[in-house]
Amino acid sequence: MHVFNPSNTVDRCLGVYVNFLDEFTEYFDLYDQSEYYYNYTILYCYAKVFDLLDDANRDGVLTIKLATETEIVKKITLRFDIKPSKYETIDSFVSLASFLRRHCRKLRDAALSGSSETPEIILMISGIEFADWVCSKLRETDVLTSDGANYFIKISVDDAHLASPDSQKRINNILYRSQAPIFWNIAYVEGQFDPFAIDNRMKYVTAHDREFVDLNYRDEPREFSFICEKIFEIRVTKELASVATEQPSDGPVDLKSYIGRLSFEEMFERMLAKSKKRSVLDSLNEYKEAIAGAMDRPNKVKSYQAFLASCIFPSISELRNFLDQRTSEQIDNYFRQKGAAALAVGARRLELSVPYEGFNTLMYLADGCLRDFLSLCSELFELDQERPPAKRAFFHGDHLPTELQTRAFTSYAKKYSAGLHDPRQPYSRELSKLIRGLGHLTYLLQTEDYRIASLLPDRGIFRIDFEPSQRSLFLEEDRAYERLVREILKEAVYTGAARIEDGSIGISTTIDLRLAGVLSPELQLAPRKPFRISSISYLQLRDLISPQSGMEAEDWSYRVYNQLSENIPSEIAHETLNPRML
Repeated sequence: MHVFNPSNTVDRCLGVYVNFLDEFTEYFDLYDQSEYYYNYTILYCYAKVFDLLDDANRDGVLTIKLATETEIVKKITLRFDIKPSKYETIDSFVSLASFLRRHCRKLRDAALSGSSETPEIILMISGIEFADWVCSKLRETDVLTSDGANYFIKISVDDAHLASPDSQKRINNILYRSQAPIFWNIAYVEGQFDPFAIDNRMKYVTAHDREFVDLNYRDEPREFSFICEKIFEIRVTKELASVATEQPSDGPVDLKSYIGRLSFEEMFERMLAKSKKRSVLDSLNEYKEAIAGAMDRPNKVKSYQAFLASCIFPSISELRNFLDQRTSEQIDNYFRQKGAAALAVGARRLELSVPYEGFNTLMYLADGCLRDFLSLCSELFELDQERPPAKRAFFHGDHLPTELQTRAFTSYAKKYSAGLHDPRQPYSRELSKLIRGLGHLTYLLQTEDYRIASLLPDRGIFRIDFEPSQRSLFLEEDRAYERLVREILKEAVYTGAARIEDGSIGISTTIDLRLAGVLSPELQLAPRKPFRISSISYLQLRDLISPQSGMEAEDWSYRVYNQLSENIPSEIAHETLNPRML
């Protein structure tokens, strides 16, 4: 979620804005369906209705007029004017769907067939009021949590920077009252970036490409990658490509070719090749031979796996014990899953920066957020434009070098992090401190606790505990701090800096929270999440954000890290490294 803040400028997008993502096969077929289906129309009607209206408007079937900011309209009113005195009033999604089902297609067909009748439909609606109404309807139905319902609604408010101060306040109020799984895109920059504008010329993009796809990619990275390739492919036409490159182009240029297809395995190979520390390279050969002798299929052994072993296992004996207890398939899968965290460890040991390169890295940093993906791409594009024309990758089809990608990701992360600390926003200081503290704690878990983390469940999350046993119910001060922690966590979610995996901040006693991937370069994290679920009580967070404690974020993270290490079960508690010794 993104809280509306006109002073916190969002990076320009690539001219594609997704208003709503969903897939459905039928338009408004409501009559012979179950109650569940009836409720479900609330979720897809918002997009389908306006998609139909846009089609009809483009075809000249109807004219759409929006209410002005001074008109407070609390319901949808459609005036359908076939005859001068005949109107039809719509006051709900279902009646609106029924109306469009009965009339819009018929009118469109008539217009396309050359009919002279072009009746006017006036849509009287305030965008802000309508969004508020949508949220209230979503809260009234249980469709969001029903079995088999894994869909989300995304609402866009375009050109919000033009709204009056009162309207901006109302937008924020709606955002605070709404609940997941409603996702907001608030566009408050003066137009999106147009990739077809050559020589840095800018023009405002008023039309949005719409794609209707399932949002399950949030749980399936491969699906998310497919969607990004499908929606955000940079389409350079033959004419524009000829202008930009002075060479003809045969069609669309794949964005993936710019970012590169570098895998984590190749990252390790490059990182090792740059190392001048012979002692490290000598140890790699020893580990490589040990792995090759223990695995059933030595042809699958690669040098990066050997380096991972040196990062994860403190001795050759522990490595051999690990190999003896697993099949070759399990070993191969293990190293593939743990590669990203060990990459950060290895880069630090070899005194190299983490090579943020390759399309898969971009996917991990975007972390299922299409807006973050767009912003990262925009940062790459702008940095590429600073290069001499002959070396620019965009519109030439050349690969962006590693250094440029690392610079772009780090630059965007710094802008993102700086935007969290805005004195004009509530809890901004506390939020900035919270993100720094949790970020550094994540860094410790990735780089120091990697051997313990490797044996715990994948997919790192901070579990924040509000159970009554963790607090004093008799002290008003504790209850006040708990409310403060909850508000700051809300702010973290609303700004996009963190995401909730399970539950709701307002009512849950336990919240699973993870940081946004785009913060990784700024926080010196690997391109993936840590590998353990770390339980933190609200009392520990209180110590971080309380002005009275005077505790710095890094000092807090070291203390919590040591507490977490002490609570590791003895059967998996390897020798834990002291963070200050590395």
